[in-house]
Amino acid sequence: HDPGDPDSIPGNGVIALAVDRHNRLWMGLEGQGLARLSADRRRFDHLHGDHEEAFAGPYVWALRETPDEAMWVGTFQDGLFRRDRDGSVRQFLPDPDDDAALPSDVVLALDVDPEGRLWVATSRGVAWWDGRGFTPVAGMEDDPPLVVSLGIDDAGRPWFGQRDRVLRPDGNAGFQRHVVDAVVHGLVDIDPGLTWLATGSGLLALGADGVRRDAYGHPALARASLQQ
Repeated sequence: HDPGDPDSIPGNGVIALAVDRHNRLWMGLEGQGLARLSADRRRFDHLHGDHEEAFAGPYVWALRETPDEAMWVGTFQDGLFRRDRDGSVRQFLPDPDDDAALPSDVVLALDVDPEGRLWVATSRGVAWWDGRGFTPVAGMEDDPPLVVSLGIDDAGRPWFGQRDRVLRPDGNAGFQRHVVDAVVHGLVDIDPGLTWLATGSGLLALGADGVRRDAYGHPALARASLQQ
């Protein structure tokens, strides 16, 4: 950040990144809201939408674009924002009287499946956006509500990372649970039959059968084991 340059990045604490279909780099900032680097990589736009205060101060933890070119912005304690192509902004917050409301105002991860549905991981469970409201994911009632990360595998199924486990669909409206002795910070499915997990105990690879295939980490720390 350069206070003397209005085209500079608005803050130095960058938490989240996303690239849109126009090759612009969006970033979520610590206490500085949302910014966007132009496609030519020469200028940072400070984004506030139609409401100047909308992105003035939130801690932005997650970003994801949906096929309609809306950018979704997950924040810490300010809920979820949707910024449309025209710059208009809508905020979503939990409402105990609305079953289709966002589960929590703490949004930790976002992802989009092959059908274009937005999945939202929060401190009180997971939900997906159906175009009018949020549908909570069933079958997680016996698990801790905090979902730290999520990812979509090659089959279009969502996986959820928690403080000590990974949940993946079992094909029967339930989940298989794989216990990990560490927080699962991220999940990616880039190799056939493998899902890679970023954890506090190193990098792990989980096979389609639920068995750990590889682990990379410092010998003193990488003691994580996976159990079904």
